[in-house]
Amino acid sequence: MAFRVGASVGAVTADAADFLTYARQHMAPALVTAAGSQPQIRSHLRWHERPPQARNALVPGIEAMDRPDRDLYVAAQRIAWFRVDDFRDLVLQAQIDGESLQMQGDYHFFLSMSPWRDKLRRTWEARGLDRRREKRYATLLYYLAYYPAMWWHEAFAQAHPLHAAGVVGQNGAIVLAGPSGVGKSTLTVALMAAGGRPLAETFLLHRGREMTAVPEPVLLDAWSRRWLGDSVAELTRAPGQFVFDRQGYHLAANMVSAPAVAIVVPRRATAAGAAPIPAAEAHRRISTGHQLIKDMRRYWAFAAALEALAPAGEVAGLMARREAALADLTRQVPCWELRLSADLSCAAATEILAGIAERSGGGGLVAP
Repeated sequence: MAFRVGASVGAVTADAADFLTYARQHMAPALVTAAGSQPQIRSHLRWHERPPQARNALVPGIEAMDRPDRDLYVAAQRIAWFRVDDFRDLVLQAQIDGESLQMQGDYHFFLSMSPWRDKLRRTWEARGLDRRREKRYATLLYYLAYYPAMWWHEAFAQAHPLHAAGVVGQNGAIVLAGPSGVGKSTLTVALMAAGGRPLAETFLLHRGREMTAVPEPVLLDAWSRRWLGDSVAELTRAPGQFVFDRQGYHLAANMVSAPAVAIVVPRRATAAGAAPIPAAEAHRRISTGHQLIKDMRRYWAFAAALEALAPAGEVAGLMARREAALADLTRQVPCWELRLSADLSCAAATEILAGIAERSGGGGLVAP
């Protein structure tokens, strides 16, 4: 399965057919034909229906590797990472091979560390095992596709991840940035219904003012679907399970990149409205939000583990570099607070965002 995120091309293979089916459905807007595109990222998943093996059985030659952390082993342009962050049943190996990043994931699906108890529980819980397996697929896809692509851009192209949605109007993108659950996904669909073109729903990569899409399904809960009304009918359902009982939809006609014309930080409030905020305040809120979001925290740990792979000086100090880049972005682009009240209608929210776009020099919402 080949995919493209920004300028990077990746390929994911696996010995688990159901995982690959899920990956194709989830990443449908990002899939490309491999012909003519040399992947910079190659990932393979090995699925094990048993408790974890001994470390030296999974990673030959581990005894000769340095060990800067209890679970991290490092050699020349090669790492092995056990008990990955809070996804403890995954083992990741990574190495730089020429001009490509090679990833291997070993995931262990088990119900008990005791072999006979594991077998007994599998028999007892047989009907629900496929559903339990599928719940792991999204996180595995992040570690084998999205995170490697984001790290590649950040390490070698100075394009840093931003937890944000983006919709493109006449002169550029309205960026909706902030933590989970504040309405970014819902507002993205509302802006699309008003004529905007989607960039992404969860992650963007930014280099200066330029925003690059990391395509994923937009996730909407029952309240958001009711609030959006007929706008949801224009979306294409993405199969599979999603957390918090949300439904997934693919955004049609994703744009690859666009310059940011406004950064909007939504937040729940008792009264609706919008107001400009200083660059430093926008930076603080976005950076704070990044620390609250599990998917972003997982990426920070992933990127830290992979720092040992890049040539000296190319990746060192990534955290400081990405914070400096975020500060530059908020200084270059007008920043706004969008207050969302419980009684705010979809039409009124869209009108407020259209006003922000016009006052920021972004023109109308309808993309050319």
